[in-house]
Amino acid sequence: MTAVADFDVGTRIIRDAMTELLRENDASHNARRAELQAEVDRLQANIKAMKTYVAGQAGYYEDLVSRARLIADYYRGKADVYAEMAYRADIAYGAAEQTKEATVNESE
Repeated sequence: MTAVADFDVGTRIIRDAMTELLRENDASHNARRAELQAEVDRLQANIKAMKTYVAGQAGYYEDLVSRARLIADYYRGKADVYAEMAYRADIAYGAAEQTKEATVNESE
């Protein structure tokens, strides 16, 4: 073979080797990219699930707080009623005591 033919064969061998290396590199890169994309998809699904869970929990606690406020208002109302009853009973008792004293004083 001539020097030019040897050079062409050497160039072809190097070109084929480089082409094979580039194909392997692309395949490795694409596989890694697919792995990373799968991980991103998994994380996005987890974030979406967390948002749904948090929204549900927030609704539950808002409902719980609302119920607690209703219960507190109910018992505040009962306390107000009992306080009013005690106030009226105190007035009635005081009036009865005054009437009793007046009756005792008149009979003396």
